[in-house]
Order: sequence, then C-alpha cells, then structure tokens
Amino acid sequence: DDFIIFLRMATSTVEVSDALLDAIATVESGNNENAVNGGHIGAHQINRAYYQDAVAHDPTLINGNRTFESCKGPRSAEYSKKVIRAYMNRYATMERLGSKPYNQDFARIHKGGPNGWDSKDTLSYWAKVKSAGAPTP
Repeated sequence: DDFIIFLRMATSTVEVSDALLDAIATVESGNNENAVNGGHIGAHQINRAYYQDAVAHDPTLINGNRTFESCKGPRSAEYSKKVIRAYMNRYATMERLGSKPYNQDFARIHKGGPNGWDSKDTLSYWAKVKSAGAPTP
C-alpha cells in the first residue's frame, strides 16, 4: 500500500492551462514566436538549460527530431507549451512546494527557475503575467 501511494505521488501531473501559457507568451515576447533575447528563444523565451531540464523529465519531447531550436519559429508555441508543462511537472510539484501549485507558482518558476516560486524577485513578474490575462489563483 505504501508503495502504491508513493508511485501515485511520483507520477502525478500538474495541470498548466493554455490561458496561463498565453499570458506568459504575451509578457515574454508579445507572442512573437521568432523572438530571440540573450539565449532565450520563442514566444515563451525558453533557454537551453530550461529545455534540457524539461527533456530530462520527459524524453518524448525529442521525438520527431525536435530540439531546443524547435521552441522558436512558426507554430513553435504549441511545442514550447509542451516543454513548459514538462518543466512544471518536474519542478512545480506538491512535494517540492509543500502545497498544491497554482498559476502564480507556475509563472514564477518559469521566470525564476526551480525555486522561483519562493523568490521575492519573481513577484513583479507574476503581477505582469496576471495583468496579461493569467487566471488566478
């Protein structure tokens, strides 16, 4: 019984809404799928380390010869959303945060990395994402 509970906890997934991811893209790049800024690419401004963390959590992200560069260019936003969801399922977990993750946690982790949810430096970012239409909580 303990093993089954552990297995359920280890395989649980968090739900990250399209509405939140669209708001993040608005803040990050004005929804510009071709945006490049200091090693961050695409509408959601994903960097290589973020991408690698996501792929380590979900190796299926590289199916179909997908790479980091797949996060930039025409119709790349949908792929970037998959990358972000994998990253959140690695880092925005109840086990790591000590409570159920919400949109604020997802946005702040996106901006500040695995511990961004707990950094005062990401509070202003969350305010921008919320103003761009992210649902609350």
